[in-house]
Amino acid sequence: ANSSRSYTSSTSRSSYNLAAIPAFAATTTSSIPAPQVESAKTSLVNLAVDLKKSSKNGVFLTNPDDRANLMKSVSELEALCGPPSVDYDEKVVGDWTLLCTTASP
Repeated sequence: ANSSRSYTSSTSRSSYNLAAIPAFAATTTSSIPAPQVESAKTSLVNLAVDLKKSSKNGVFLTNPDDRANLMKSVSELEALCGPPSVDYDEKVVGDWTLLCTTASP
């Protein structure tokens, strides 16, 4: 079930709907408390918004430190969430807003 909560970065004037991130990223069947997962998800969105704003290339992150920070934040969220659920494909299909992206070496 998607949430209709909005997210606004402390340095952002734009609002992002946290429902844009699949529900499986906000919940976990492991022993990790949901608030901890939600906090990691919010931190990742905060970072992505801030990195995009400071990027000289828009959504494309080319600064090595920025890329490393994004990958670290993604890894932290993935570690909390565990493997995708059975209905993963259904949850990731839809319209998305690209906050930022980077190429991995």
